[in-house]
This record gives sequence, structure tokens and C-alpha cells, in this order.
Amino acid sequence: MPFVTIDQPITDRAPYKPPPGAREAPGEYFGFLPRPIRCKFHGITLEPVPDYASVKAWIASYTDHKGFVPPPYEQIGSFDPDPTTMELLGVKGAPSVAPLFKLPASHLITFPSGLAPELHRTHASFIMHLAAYLLDTWVQFENWWFSARVPVTRREAPDVSDSTIQHFVAHSYDIWRSWLEQDQVRTTNLLFMHCRASSYSWEFEQFTFEYLVTDACWRSAARTQQLSDPRHEERIIKLCEFFGMPQEADVIQEIVALRNDLVHEALWAGMQPTSGGTAAAFRRVYDLRRLNMRLIPAVLGYRNRYVQTPWWDLAPTSFDSL
Repeated sequence: MPFVTIDQPITDRAPYKPPPGAREAPGEYFGFLPRPIRCKFHGITLEPVPDYASVKAWIASYTDHKGFVPPPYEQIGSFDPDPTTMELLGVKGAPSVAPLFKLPASHLITFPSGLAPELHRTHASFIMHLAAYLLDTWVQFENWWFSARVPVTRREAPDVSDSTIQHFVAHSYDIWRSWLEQDQVRTTNLLFMHCRASSYSWEFEQFTFEYLVTDACWRSAARTQQLSDPRHEERIIKLCEFFGMPQEADVIQEIVALRNDLVHEALWAGMQPTSGGTAAAFRRVYDLRRLNMRLIPAVLGYRNRYVQTPWWDLAPTSFDSL
């Protein structure tokens, strides 16, 4: 073995390689969306990449039984520094879960010439996370890193047609771009965190970030729609009242109690986090997620019938157009 080697991670997962020419079109590539949706509005185009079917097959080959693409395993490989060979000479240590990994792009967003190029990524970030919200997944720009398992099969998302996706994305983009920059950033961030929240494995972890999104929805509504500032434990009630959403007092009370115990006492359902939980606490995690699923379109001014459906109900729902 050479005196000096180059050490870098190697994984048990072969990277996806797009066919020649599949990434030549200019624009913002991102993924992975589990449907080949298309949208056109204001000269903006969101469309699947030419090799979408191959990308989807690659994703399917690494999707686990729970509907997630988990991180690969990695080891540190020692390589010959000779640039003509870069031969793998050995590995260091046992395999471990990779802290970061990438997924291939499934879609492309292109913008008209009227939008300044330096704004393309900012606007694309909002659009792609909005699409990910509808399809209940988590996305990143091409060659950006994921830091946890990625949901790629629909879990809590309602049924939604292609035409409604088009209408909702166009409507929401109009509302979003009318806001101040700081409110645009907040809304994009809450979409990102909503999409990422279901990637956490422990119930108390997911609950923490679901509640973060609920608070961010309140903040966005307070800034853009002059929602009054109630006491913290009344925020969900006031949000439901303001947007004409149904509410269930006992469920809201349990959600607030879970949040207060977790934040102030480091307790999850009266127990040490990771040591257990209750069936009721488990249900409240997903009740809170379904609440956020309805708050997001409401904050964006899309108050359809879906927004007014009971968020604590497990019955199948549809996301309808205005």
C-alpha cells in the first residue's frame, strides 16, 4: 500500500447515472416526486425529466417496506493517489449508516426570461416543496444532500388530480410572490420542514417538527393576514376559527399537553422519550400532520373543501380545486 492514500466514503448503493443528454436542458432539477406531474403557469414549466421512468425504477429498487428510501451504508475507502487508477486498496472500519446521501432528479423547473436568474433557485424552491407537500414526500435540488430516510409512497396525502395540482400551484405561487421576501422565505421553510417531518423515526421527534410547522403556519398567517396573537395554547383553536376549519377540543388539548410536556419537561406521553409512548400519543402525531396538511393551503389562500374536512378523521379525503 502506498505511503499516502486518499480516503473517501464508499457506499453499498450504485449511484444513478442519467442517459446522455437527459440533463442538458437549462433549469432547476430536483427530486424525487413519485408522480410525473406537469404544470405550466406564467411562463414557468414544471415537468418530469426525459428519463423519469428509469429514475422511478431506480428509486423503487431502494425503497423499503415502509415506503421510504433509507440512507445507504458506507465505509471509508483508501484509494491509491495515482489519478490514472484511483485503485481501492482497502476499507477502514465497519459499515455505518451514511449521514448524507443523494437521490436522482425526477423533475425540472424552467423560468421565463423576465425573471432574474438570481431568483430562479428561490422561486424553484417554493414551487418544488409545494409539489412535494401535495404528494407527501421530501425533495432536494439535484446533487443536494438528504440527511434522513425519504418518503416516496403516499402516506397522509389526499387524492389530487393533475388539473388540481396545476391550479393549486399556480394560485399559491401568485399569493407567495406578492408577499415580502421574509414572508416568502418563512413559507418556503415551513413547507420544507413539513415535507421532512415524516422522515424522523421516533414519534416524539416527528411530533416536535410537526408542531414547529403548526407554529410556522400561525406566524405566516399572523404576518400576511393579520391574525391576532393569542396565548400559545390557543393558537390551534384560533387558526381553525380564522380559516373556518373544524376542531375537536379534546384532541387539541391533548396535542398542546404533549407539546408542553415535551418542551418543558422532556417527557413524551409521561415517559422518557424513546422508552415508550401510548396509542393516543401516536395518533396525535398524525392528527397534527393532517392539521398541517390543511393549514398550508389555508395560509396560501386556497380554502377549498379539503381545508374544511375533519383533520382528526382517518377517512380518505380528496384535495379539490377552488
